[in-house]
Amino acid sequence: RVFYAIDDTRTAFWLQAAHTLFFIIGAAFCSFLPTAWIVPGIGLVTSAAAFFQMIIGGFALRRRIGSLDAALIARRTSQFIIAGLAALLVGVLIGWSLGTLGEAGFARDTVGGAAASVALIGVPMVAVYGAVLLAMRVPDAMNAVALVRRRLQR
Repeated sequence: RVFYAIDDTRTAFWLQAAHTLFFIIGAAFCSFLPTAWIVPGIGLVTSAAAFFQMIIGGFALRRRIGSLDAALIARRTSQFIIAGLAALLVGVLIGWSLGTLGEAGFARDTVGGAAASVALIGVPMVAVYGAVLLAMRVPDAMNAVALVRRRLQR
């Protein structure tokens, strides 16, 4: 988006092309995985492609506009990863308790159970993610809470 804002659509195009090629190659390799691992593999490839695009985009942007305060970006990214890992742990524990990891269980027996499990796992994960960000006093999370408080006080 930054490249569009500075009217450099050519760089944005090539960054997206590189991202798409990375994803296509990774997804093609996933077709060789056992059937049960294809979807998790594609999820991992999607995340890896986004990370790849972030790295090459950062280099391209730095070349175009100068310093990007890499230390701050690394610190924030680390904080988001820590919060994500905490949420992942909570999600895996709740999912395990609902039977998502076995052959049978509440989450796998019916469509309704699966749908309920999405909420029963997802809502606590979002809450933990936000709580960890707030505990680390991440400015983005603090600003979001302040915005919600201001809106609710009207």
